[in-house]
Amino acid sequence: MKKTAGGVRGWGIVMEVETGKILGWASSPSFDLNKRDMKDYIDLPSDYLYEPGSVMKGITYSAAIDSGKYPYNETFDSGAFHFVEDSKGKIYRTSNSDLTIYDALGKNHGTVTFDKGFVLSSNIGICELLTKYMDTSIYKEYLDKFGFLKPVNSPFLNNRGGTIFFNYASEKLSTGFGQAISVNALQMVQAYSAIFNDGKMVEPFVVDRIENANGKIVKQYDTTIAGQPISEKTSKYMQKLMKRVVYDKDGTAAPYKMNDVEIIAKTGTGEVAGKNGYDGSLYTNSVMMAAPADDPKVMVYYAFQASDILSYDREPMKEVMRSALVAANITSDGESNNGQKTYKDFKQSDMPSLLNHSLDYAKEKLEGTATSQVIIGNGSSVIKQYPEVGETIISNQNVFVLTDGSKITMPDMKGWTKKDITAFWELTHIEVEMSGTGRVTSQNIKTGKSINKDTVIKVKME
Repeated sequence: MKKTAGGVRGWGIVMEVETGKILGWASSPSFDLNKRDMKDYIDLPSDYLYEPGSVMKGITYSAAIDSGKYPYNETFDSGAFHFVEDSKGKIYRTSNSDLTIYDALGKNHGTVTFDKGFVLSSNIGICELLTKYMDTSIYKEYLDKFGFLKPVNSPFLNNRGGTIFFNYASEKLSTGFGQAISVNALQMVQAYSAIFNDGKMVEPFVVDRIENANGKIVKQYDTTIAGQPISEKTSKYMQKLMKRVVYDKDGTAAPYKMNDVEIIAKTGTGEVAGKNGYDGSLYTNSVMMAAPADDPKVMVYYAFQASDILSYDREPMKEVMRSALVAANITSDGESNNGQKTYKDFKQSDMPSLLNHSLDYAKEKLEGTATSQVIIGNGSSVIKQYPEVGETIISNQNVFVLTDGSKITMPDMKGWTKKDITAFWELTHIEVEMSGTGRVTSQNIKTGKSINKDTVIKVKME
């Protein structure tokens, strides 16, 4: 049970696409205002500035499409991008130069369309857009339209505008894939709300209303349109591209694919500059997700900084998305009687108290929750449970019930997440060795075989 090494900090925001209402907000490390041991007062989701990496490509592509400069049917060579800048500031791609930009991990995807370049998150595709098709000045105009480089007008949330390095050719190109520009997470969710919301950009807000002691509403906060940086047509095209990022087999967001609802997404990996510049020791990993794919209603944005850029677990963010959809009463696809889209397949409820009750009672209380119950032991009374009493449980979630029986058999762990495995270990203290990330695909012990505290379970995850 090992955590990913090299983690420094993480932050995330969950927001309603059409309203700007923030449903969730988290960061780590955090601080407790009741304690005096605070070393850092920065509220990471609103006030921490960072280079966002490739999530910024959604903004660059939106600018190219909306400005009429997007080369829909053209291709480009995704090999190393050598370039020079002339005396007038014009940037040209060359066959050889000391100035070179590469795709992530030095990959060469061959000759691809620009749509495919977005799916693959190609830095070279961005460089081609900003040199051959769209002038960098146009891109900078769209940065302003999307609200970057200035504070977000969110009540009660302090935030800074960020900075941009835009003097040299390498800086102008790098901003297109999220380097040489600093942003905060509030700016990112505000900007992407336009992509998810037919071009209309909404201001994030965290306070719904202020009431006095008598319950009278003193101030009501509601949706504020911050502008329309792109057209509805551009928004729809970007949503189509972001769906491919998830569902194309080589899309960078394929690990975020969910079984119970379709999503759209854009991933990002940005280098973090230290005292010695970009030394490859720290990266900002992130993803911008929205669901349902055909009509985005909820968006989830999270980022964390760590040395690991490949093997981190994506399952926790899927759980966040499921919880966000349930909280907003927007879940999986269905049809109402009038033909309008509805989303009612998921359920949300509070975990009941099962402790010291009979197993039959536990099963009865969990009936109708649409959860999957994992019964541990051959007893008839419940001695431990997971989740704890009162915690929110949702459809398709595993609920663990430990009985007073001494005989434990191997469960079918296929499809389990790291969270599920941790719960099983905490209840039984039976060791589980995990390889890979994601969900369990195989286990070394056959389902139904007797196990005990000396057993070592090995599972593969992907």
